[in-house]
Amino acid sequence: MGVCRELVSRSMIWVGVLILAAIPVAAQLPTGALLGTVKDSSGASVPGATVTVRNTDTNLTKTAKTEQDGSYRFSELPVGHYEMKAEAAGFRTENRTGLNLEVTQQGVINFALQVGATTQQVTVSSEIPLVNTQDSTLGGTVNEQSMAELPLNGRNYIDLALYKPGVNQDKNQRNSSGTSFSVNGAPVRSNNFTLDGAILQNSTGRSPVAGASGDALGLDGIKEYRIVTGTFQAEYGLAMGSQMVAVSKNGTNQFHGDVFEYFRNSALDANDFFNRGAGAPIPPLQKNQFGAAFGGPIKKDKTFFYAVYEGVRLNLGVPINSVVPSAGCHPPNATAANNYGAGAVITVAQCPDFADDTDALGNPVPPQVTLSPYTAPFLAIVPLPTDPVSGTQVRSDHDTTGENYGQIRVDQNFSSADTFFARYTIDNALQNNTISQEDYSYFREVPAARNQWITLAENHTFSPTVLNTARFSFSRTRRSTNLLNNGLTQNNGLGPELVPGFSTGVVDMGGTAGGAFSEFGSVNASPTTFSLQNIYTLSNDVNWTRGKHAFKFGVLLNRFNQGSQATNSFNGQLQYNQFSGFLQSIPDVVEFAPSFANENRFFIYNTYGLYGQDDWRATQRLTVNLGLRYEFMNTPHELQGKQSRLINDFTDLFSPGPVIKNNTLKNFSPRVGLAYDLFGNGKTAIRGGAGIYYDLGNIGSALGGTGNGGLPYGALVDISPTCSASVFPCTTTDWENQLGTCYVGVSGCVSGNNTGFPLPIPDAVRNSIAYAPTCTPGPGAFANCIQTPGALTPTFIDYDYKSSYMIQYNASVQQQLPWNMALGVAYVGNHGVHLPMVRDGNPILPTSLGPCGDPASVCAGGKVPFWDASSPAFHNANRNYGSDINIATAADSRYNALQVNLEKRTSHGLQFSAAYTRSRVTDETQGQANIQDCIVSGGLLGVYPLNTQVDKGPACFNIPNNWEFNALYHFPNRMAGNGFAAKALNGWFMSSIVSIQSGQPFSLITANNRSLSGVAQAQQGDRVNINTPALLAAYPCTSLPGKPATGPDTNPCKYQPIVYDPNTVVTGNPNQWFNPAMFSIAPNCTGPGLTNCSDTIGQLGTSGRNIISGPPERNWDFSVVKETKLGFLGEGGKLEFRAEFFNILNHTNFSGDGLSTIVFSGDSGDLTPFSEKPSKKAGVIRHQLRDNQRQIQFALRLEF
Repeated sequence: MGVCRELVSRSMIWVGVLILAAIPVAAQLPTGALLGTVKDSSGASVPGATVTVRNTDTNLTKTAKTEQDGSYRFSELPVGHYEMKAEAAGFRTENRTGLNLEVTQQGVINFALQVGATTQQVTVSSEIPLVNTQDSTLGGTVNEQSMAELPLNGRNYIDLALYKPGVNQDKNQRNSSGTSFSVNGAPVRSNNFTLDGAILQNSTGRSPVAGASGDALGLDGIKEYRIVTGTFQAEYGLAMGSQMVAVSKNGTNQFHGDVFEYFRNSALDANDFFNRGAGAPIPPLQKNQFGAAFGGPIKKDKTFFYAVYEGVRLNLGVPINSVVPSAGCHPPNATAANNYGAGAVITVAQCPDFADDTDALGNPVPPQVTLSPYTAPFLAIVPLPTDPVSGTQVRSDHDTTGENYGQIRVDQNFSSADTFFARYTIDNALQNNTISQEDYSYFREVPAARNQWITLAENHTFSPTVLNTARFSFSRTRRSTNLLNNGLTQNNGLGPELVPGFSTGVVDMGGTAGGAFSEFGSVNASPTTFSLQNIYTLSNDVNWTRGKHAFKFGVLLNRFNQGSQATNSFNGQLQYNQFSGFLQSIPDVVEFAPSFANENRFFIYNTYGLYGQDDWRATQRLTVNLGLRYEFMNTPHELQGKQSRLINDFTDLFSPGPVIKNNTLKNFSPRVGLAYDLFGNGKTAIRGGAGIYYDLGNIGSALGGTGNGGLPYGALVDISPTCSASVFPCTTTDWENQLGTCYVGVSGCVSGNNTGFPLPIPDAVRNSIAYAPTCTPGPGAFANCIQTPGALTPTFIDYDYKSSYMIQYNASVQQQLPWNMALGVAYVGNHGVHLPMVRDGNPILPTSLGPCGDPASVCAGGKVPFWDASSPAFHNANRNYGSDINIATAADSRYNALQVNLEKRTSHGLQFSAAYTRSRVTDETQGQANIQDCIVSGGLLGVYPLNTQVDKGPACFNIPNNWEFNALYHFPNRMAGNGFAAKALNGWFMSSIVSIQSGQPFSLITANNRSLSGVAQAQQGDRVNINTPALLAAYPCTSLPGKPATGPDTNPCKYQPIVYDPNTVVTGNPNQWFNPAMFSIAPNCTGPGLTNCSDTIGQLGTSGRNIISGPPERNWDFSVVKETKLGFLGEGGKLEFRAEFFNILNHTNFSGDGLSTIVFSGDSGDLTPFSEKPSKKAGVIRHQLRDNQRQIQFALRLEF
């Protein structure tokens, strides 16, 4: 049967290729269609009638004859303003004017001819109906007026997509920029952005911005765009989430343009919440955003041009709120001459930050520690707190941006049957930024970017029923980052070194991602990091109208060139789970890139898409949409031959060959939809559809960056206090013994000088044979492969990487309402399959499995997994390597939503749109980029790779409630004439954007890998336990603070635990967003009732992933505008003054990125559930959304 299925599948593929290749056949056309019927006054069809459509901007004219049923169709019309007429012998000619065709729209214009002479004409000013009676596609259009007149922060036109149903902004990422969102629960990289058919997004697949600037400039060059969000037709490919189809502005028969300047200054703004509370001044801000546009005819009715320029000059104050140790933790009189106070004795009385620290056996650390000579230089660059109570250092830093954007488009109408256009766009940005809102002022970077896009397109009409569109496009996006550290005096400005010759790497003083303190240091290192993507696209479409069928066939060919240079831990990373460990240089993780690592890659691959679709008017009221798309790619190959794979994660060594196998050859994507005009009057539509949609080609983040660590070309080394390999030295203590620096009396220390792990990381460690690749490249194959257990951490894309796909389905009702309004209500669902996730592909296997039933234990697959570091069975599944970072398509997702949309088209000066989405999306973690995607929610990697159901929970971008509203109102003119009073009173309008959203979800974790599962090289904490009634009953406290034990103290409680209540766990207090007393740590015991306990034993926590909701968001942006007519500039001449108020109510929207999700340290010596009290920083929020305090902007705009 398997062989038969394979033969059938291959036969289907080749038959489809041959059929579609025989047709000169592209996709995602930035055009629209006009269609309808011509009938007489009795309702009978008028076949053979002549229908003419004319673009009033360019005078482009097309004609068609109606079919036997009186139907007609004009496909692939340029977006713009039209008028139409229908004429037939024996009937009066009927004209329709004032038609505005939007991108991807299928506008229905029906004619009812009256008996009379054709010379008699009836002219009706009308609009294309708001109700969609032609297909099941969901989405929304952002028109030219909305982009120009709504208060758009930063003039980023993509932000307006966030106000459509089903679109949730993704704020759960790191080291990313621009507007990123999930559509209907799809991954945030599953959106395809196109301008005139050219792919816009960079290799990260998020949004078309210039590097880290976050700006999508060129609003004046965008005519409009539509974001297609659900059950889109077969012409759309490459992405399963959404399609943003934008069309650039073209010139017309009239010269027109504008000149503008937008101005901001911090003197007009409110202060940041935390700056205000600390008495710090408003962070300085100076921003000038300026530009011009001009277009018109080169030759009337034939040749047109339109050119745009926009520039940004920004000096942005950045409020910094770093959590730092107490001032008493710094030795007095520390200078470079005395090695920054090394050897000083620091007491708990001086430095209460380590008062609750414990040793490996759970005993309190001594009340005084000696500052290690290795960490003293690092402590010296840690700033003192400005607020001793909260332990924070509040200050302002600054970012600068210079960006220039340009675009030109030229259109040529050779004839009514043959048109052509060409467009070139360029966007350059250069910045100088602080690394984060919590890092220290020394650490800065200089991101630079240059994006370029070109499109050439030709439309040819062979007959009134056959139209061909051919297109070539080229997209080039490049971003790079250099370090520009400032103010560091050690090592010639590099700062204290983790790796000799490199700038200060990342240091975590209190657990994963900084834990109790802000993480500091730089992720990037030399050489310059960069990502580059070139996409060459060829496409062709054929539209063929025949009777009741509107056929469309096409092919889309893309060639991807993707280059990258990453520097993962080239400059090292240290993690200390306790502050006393930092002071004494006793790290929990030492990470660095081995000496052989080279993370420069250049991949090339092609994608091929073929489709056919039919919009079939089954009856006058029912339209059925049928489509099939087949899209696949070839196997990516690396130009320099630096490619390897691990075919079986659990058994194999790395071997030469392509990094992934080709799993795309069965990517058939059927789609079906229907639209039913319930009463036949175009005012009520029932629609529904379903389909299978694939992601293809958007693997840039997986191929570059994280995926550059496949042996023998790259890897990481992670040294920790425990080790699952049998090499020696293996643990941090092994190395301290070897180097003679361990602390005498610490478990495992044979002899030492009590100084801790040496820094910079010694050459003897970095060049150790223990960290040599298990295979080295040889001629034609890998040579010198060894089978001894290794201590390397490979980071790579899974060889069996599959095509992600979603099964989408929806049902909707749309009703036209009075006053030019339409209401839509939809149910939307989908099921995501083979979604990418970052996982530990080589986990440490549980050393034992226990029975389920203990309320303190996680039951996975009918058993409770335990890990015992002292067991001979404690090792990774593949003993050739340590834990790895593996990007695999192993996640699934589910999405269900109610979506409501109310639209009002402009009438009587008022236009508005309201969208509400009630949704839930669940998954088992997902993402392509390690330590970036979903990192805010408390860990990207799942805690138990052997059973992903343990990690099933709300997706990191799950926003249950999302209400968006925007409105424009033009006040009626109050006075006639051109006098001063008339000009002062007339020409006013105001606009608003209101957004109300639930908070993003997050997980509560420990600072340590308490379970000993080794996930993420033991750098990711475990989830905590939930205090259920059963847990508190099974583990009653034998002592409490202030209440000593009256008998054996078998279950001491360092705090008063309370029962978890989902309704009250979130306090809403930024000083403690959730109640940590509702949680505890998993006991380090394998037996019930706290039996068989040991500091070498661990198990998973019982709390679910992403169970807590973060701070909600409330925002109102408002603008008031005065337009003054300037007759000497022509009919459209005017001067516009704008005053825009972003977050006008100055509502504080706290950032989930600044929320501390670490509840407990999770030290192995704390054996019982309540033996460790919650961290003082648990639930503390450290900053609000960036640039979200009230800001005021003024603008002048001259239009002509």
